[in-house]
Amino acid sequence: MEKEKVYLKGMLDFIIEQNNIIPKEEIIVFAQNIQNYANFLKQPIEIWQFIPCKLVDGNWVVLEEPKYYMDWYKWGSFSKYGESIVKECSDYHNDLKEAKEIVIFEGFELVDSGFSDSLNLLCVRENKFIGSVIKGELITQFETIGDLTKYNLELTQTAIKTLNL
Repeated sequence: MEKEKVYLKGMLDFIIEQNNIIPKEEIIVFAQNIQNYANFLKQPIEIWQFIPCKLVDGNWVVLEEPKYYMDWYKWGSFSKYGESIVKECSDYHNDLKEAKEIVIFEGFELVDSGFSDSLNLLCVRENKFIGSVIKGELITQFETIGDLTKYNLELTQTAIKTLNL
């Protein structure tokens, strides 16, 4: 069964929607949902919200899907060097999996900007430019998640669960 898609929306639309779906006797849930969503919209924009990243020494490092996968079963017995490569790849795979689980917006990619050391963060579905990424840092005109509500961005299952939507 395909999960219902949920999109980023402005605070006014969120309040109206919540008012329509939460029974009046559950006013505390209604108030908590509004507070959680308001706090969500106030969050500063960071690169990890769009694409998988890992925090290393206080800086976000973009994690990309490996281009080539090894067929581990064909290796047979591993030399000491081979075992370290397997561990390193396994650790990277685990880091990538964890990083994907915290991303909150669907459909973003880094694309070549035409300048060295710079990539563009692009919402593929909407073909919207959000900013440039230079050495892991997102440079954008937007300050908070709330600034992005006009783009109707799709939220990930992680964001949906966190926001109780």
